[in-house]
Amino acid sequence: MKGIAILSIIGAPLSHVAYTVLQENYTPENFFSKFDFFTGANPTNGFVKYNTGPIRTNTGSVYVGVDYTNSTPNSRPSVRLESNAHFTRGLFVLDLVHTPSTQPTTHSWTFGDNWPNQGEIDIIEGVHTNTQNMMALHTSDGCTGCSAQDTRTNSYGTGFNNIGVGVYAMEWNSQFIKVWYFPRGSIPADALAGNPDYSIPGSIMFDTTFCGDWAGGVWGD
Repeated sequence: MKGIAILSIIGAPLSHVAYTVLQENYTPENFFSKFDFFTGANPTNGFVKYNTGPIRTNTGSVYVGVDYTNSTPNSRPSVRLESNAHFTRGLFVLDLVHTPSTQPTTHSWTFGDNWPNQGEIDIIEGVHTNTQNMMALHTSDGCTGCSAQDTRTNSYGTGFNNIGVGVYAMEWNSQFIKVWYFPRGSIPADALAGNPDYSIPGSIMFDTTFCGDWAGGVWGD
């Protein structure tokens, strides 16, 4: 994953229809201090070994990558980040300029502490040469979930990167969970300005996994 420009989480009481309180603002200056590096075994059986790099900050962005030159017989080095903060609702806004676009499984999602029993929200996800983002909700272990595929062929993968990606937003409240994607050049002005209008705590997670249950299960397709 390359160039996470900004991630903002804006919260509000349940009775409000607009989100007016900025609870977290993830910037290049504070980004890595707000996440833990997960270094355990991959829970989805991927060909990956999580460590603390490669990562770096550039002017106005954050780089979170994989080691694409070295591997071991049983894994390839990658990074999985899990937020220190937990959230129960809010508006989550992520500005991306590049993501993996070939064989890895790419995730940007939220999940409960006792995963998978407390569910997950998949915001950006795909495998192999997918060109359309797959968004999904899961509630417990074994839950097949409720998924929706973006109809645009620039919402994931190579086409995604060719346009400079853009902004993903997820709204989570007591009535619904919604996800939006705004391609670069079509991002609402209020989102760019950082002032968008509009149970169980979850953490934010960024992860690049090779192979694994999903990718292996659809390889023949």
